[in-house]
Amino acid sequence: ELRNQVEREGTPFGQFREDIRDEILMQRVREREVDSKIQVSELEIDNFLAAEAVVPSKNQEVNLGHIMVRIPENASAEVIAQRQARAQEAYKRLRIGEEFAKLAATYSDSAEAMKGGEVGYREQDKIPPLFMEAVNKIPFIGGFTEIIRSPNGFHILKLLGKRDVMPAVDAKSQQSNVRHILMRPSQLMTAAQVKSTLMELKQKISNKTATFEELAKTNSIDTSAAKGGELGWVYPGDTSPEFEVAMNKLAINEVSDPVETQLGFHIIQVTERKQTEDSIEKKRSEARQSVRARKADEALQSWLRQLRDRGYVEFRTEKK
Repeated sequence: ELRNQVEREGTPFGQFREDIRDEILMQRVREREVDSKIQVSELEIDNFLAAEAVVPSKNQEVNLGHIMVRIPENASAEVIAQRQARAQEAYKRLRIGEEFAKLAATYSDSAEAMKGGEVGYREQDKIPPLFMEAVNKIPFIGGFTEIIRSPNGFHILKLLGKRDVMPAVDAKSQQSNVRHILMRPSQLMTAAQVKSTLMELKQKISNKTATFEELAKTNSIDTSAAKGGELGWVYPGDTSPEFEVAMNKLAINEVSDPVETQLGFHIIQVTERKQTEDSIEKKRSEARQSVRARKADEALQSWLRQLRDRGYVEFRTEKK
C-alpha cells in the first residue's frame, strides 16, 4: 500500500527508501557531532536550581498562538526561499489586521493549525529559549513576534495570555517508562507517507514480525534510536502535551497510532508505570533536562555555523 501511494505521487519507491535512509544518516551524524558531546555537570544543575530559587515560589505559564512554516529536511536553497516567502506572506497579512487563527489554519504546518494555532498554557521553562526570548519582547497580550527562524522552519508567535500557577506540594506523580519511534516529513516524504510508514511499523510489531527496538534503531530519527527508542522514566510535563495525552491513554505494551507533535510523527509504547512521590531527585532530573535542552540548542546552532563557515564555492572561468 505504501509503495503504491509513493509511486502514485511520482516518487520511485527506491528513491523514497534512499531518502529515508539519508534522513536517518543525517540524524546519526547530528547525534555523533552534537548530542553525544553534551555533558551536564552537577555544578550546572546546582546553579540552575539556585537561580530558580531566587524567583517567587510560583510558575508563570504563557498561552501562545503558533504559526509554523516547516522547512523539510535537506531542503534546497530554493525550497527554503519559498517557505520563507510563505511565512512573510502570513506575517504581512497579520500586520494589516487579519485574524491570527484563520492565518494559522491557512499557512501553518504545526499540529495546532486546525485549532487556530493555539498551543495552550505551558510553563515558560518548557518552551524553547529561542521562542521565549522573542515572546518576552511582546509588550502586551494579543501582540505577536516577528518571524523567527529555527532549524525546523519559520515561526510567528502570538501571546494569548499569562497566568501564575502555584506549584503542587507533596504531590504524587505517575511515571511512565516509554519508548517511541520518530519520523518527520521531508522534501520528498509527505506527512501522509510518514503516517502510513509508521502504521506499517506498528503492524509489524503487532504481528511480531519485528520488535519495537529493532524498528526504532532502523527507522527513528530521534537520538533515542540507538537505545531502541527508549526515553526511560518520564514525569508529567516532561514531553509535549500531544505526546503525553496519547501516552496516558495507552495500556501497558500497547502501541499508539501515529501522534503528531512539533518534532514530527511518533508511535509510542509504554512498558511500565508507577506512582512516585515528587522529590529532590525529580527536581534535579527536570533541571538536568532544562540545562541539556539549552546546551543542545546552542551546540546545534554552533555546529551549523561551523559547517557554513567551512563550506565554500569556487568559481572558475576558462581563459579565452
